[in-house]
Amino acid sequence: MTQGNNDIDNVNVVLTNNYNDIDNGKYEKSKSVEMIADRLIEKLGCKSESRPFMCKVAYKLSEARIWDNVEQALKGRNPMGLFIYLCKRDGV
Repeated sequence: MTQGNNDIDNVNVVLTNNYNDIDNGKYEKSKSVEMIADRLIEKLGCKSESRPFMCKVAYKLSEARIWDNVEQALKGRNPMGLFIYLCKRDGV
């Protein structure tokens, strides 16, 4: 066998599963986001059309900040409007 510029001396093969490796951290985060969003919809009594916004809130804000905003919003005259304002103020 002749040695040339294109010959590969050492080949390392790593055997892994080729089927949809799911990063467990992202999977767990998405499950918790959906659970928090569902609880928010139930607690605030809003329509299911608000679910995408609630998922965005659950993804971007900490759970402590979310429930603090819920408590403040429930004291107001328009809880859903106040909750949206508070969450947007916090960076959603």
